[in-house]
Amino acid sequence: MMFYVRTNSALLQSKSYTRPFALLEKIKWNDFSYTTLFRLYVYPKDSADRVQIGQLKIMHLGQKTEEDTFDPEIKSFDDLSNLSKEYCSLGDELTYYKSLKTIDGSLAIKILKQLNDVSFNSNIRSKFESDDCFNSSLLRYSESKEALDKGASLFGKRIIRQIEFSATIPVTEEKNYKFNFNFNTFKGLPHRVNLLVGSNGVGKTQVMAKLAILLSRFAKDNFDDNKSSLKKLTEAGVIEPRPSLYNVIAVSFNAFDSFELPSIKQTKDFSYSYCGLRKDDSSYYSEQELAGKIQKLLSSLDDLKLKKAEGYLKQLLHYGDDEKITSSSNYSNLSAGQKIVLNILLHVLNKITPQSLILLDEPETHLHPKLMTSLFIILTEVLIEFDSFAIIATHSPIIVQQVPSRSVHVLKRIDNIPDLSEPVIECFGENLSEISRHVFQTAQSDRDYESIIDELLADNFNDPELVEELFEGRLGMNARMYLRSKAALRSQND
Repeated sequence: MMFYVRTNSALLQSKSYTRPFALLEKIKWNDFSYTTLFRLYVYPKDSADRVQIGQLKIMHLGQKTEEDTFDPEIKSFDDLSNLSKEYCSLGDELTYYKSLKTIDGSLAIKILKQLNDVSFNSNIRSKFESDDCFNSSLLRYSESKEALDKGASLFGKRIIRQIEFSATIPVTEEKNYKFNFNFNTFKGLPHRVNLLVGSNGVGKTQVMAKLAILLSRFAKDNFDDNKSSLKKLTEAGVIEPRPSLYNVIAVSFNAFDSFELPSIKQTKDFSYSYCGLRKDDSSYYSEQELAGKIQKLLSSLDDLKLKKAEGYLKQLLHYGDDEKITSSSNYSNLSAGQKIVLNILLHVLNKITPQSLILLDEPETHLHPKLMTSLFIILTEVLIEFDSFAIIATHSPIIVQQVPSRSVHVLKRIDNIPDLSEPVIECFGENLSEISRHVFQTAQSDRDYESIIDELLADNFNDPELVEELFEGRLGMNARMYLRSKAALRSQND
């Protein structure tokens, strides 16, 4: 079948050509200076009409910025493989393949083969996966990645599901963290959450912000400054292979988070959203505004999600079965922590779709441990319900206690050199004191209560019972053990 290349579909006189044939209309659009976008029309044999299939991108191996996909002299071809350079194509989104599915099946498959479609042909895909034009242009949007993974499944091929990936994130001028995020199932263990832990200053918030840029392909400077530059994307690091995660939800109620803030249109274009305290104008939401957002978020939910939200909110707020959760309810009397939790949960429910990734930065900020635990449990249920995943940066041993060590990444800086390791203990279900000691490096010398116990023993005749009476018999187990061992040691020395 012949393909004709034109800058305007009206320039093609369909009566002059033998059906079936196809038209590739070049569209004046660039992705970071790569010009690869076309619109495909098919002229079936047994019809006087033409079928608009949709947008696709076509490139050749090693294509440079500002370079056209096709030589201007190429006006037609019968197979991309017959051209002098190696070419591939990819539908811009899944609807492209759904439109192809509506025409004659054998003709649709012929088109996929002749255009070297990378969703349909895995051998061609592997040849282009490391090409900059492929990653910057053909896979610019999350919808394109979904088309790559799922498009060919409409024609009998298997769906690609890539949920293990590496991320190289620069945190100093020459040094990087190198992560391996693995969300695959493993012997029935919890697998939907990966954690980043480490002391202040190791770069967790910076890593989270750069992961958001790399996974969503959204960097605001590229649009606000009318630039078509890859600078911010390339500075953020490298992710490979590109995971099958089609929607990024960034959440942080830390006033100093570094997540990009998209506009409403950019949220839709890039399947990337932000939930937090910051506004576009660098100001912050007040408590009253957070209460108002709860009402707005509830009113935006569809019926199915609203029903789930009602159950979750009753669980979080300890409402009875008879109490109503509605968008018109007054949420201004809730505590600041409750308003934050409801904003997080309802934003996630509004934005989540299958195979989303939630990037949650320090959820323990402003939250009581019990409320934080409830939020984590509910978010885990939501992840399972929507076949989605999360990366959480945290200082909380309570959250670490819920996650197997194989999914916990401990960040450190040794002589200002980034260092990454797995906990030396199994975190899942471990004692909180042990997690604090081994994961958060709470050293013995940091436990000031011991020096205070030493002083209290000296002031109370080395009698541990007198010291315990000062605390009305409620001294914790670790403190009691230290107190009695210290008293016994002093008695021996006396």
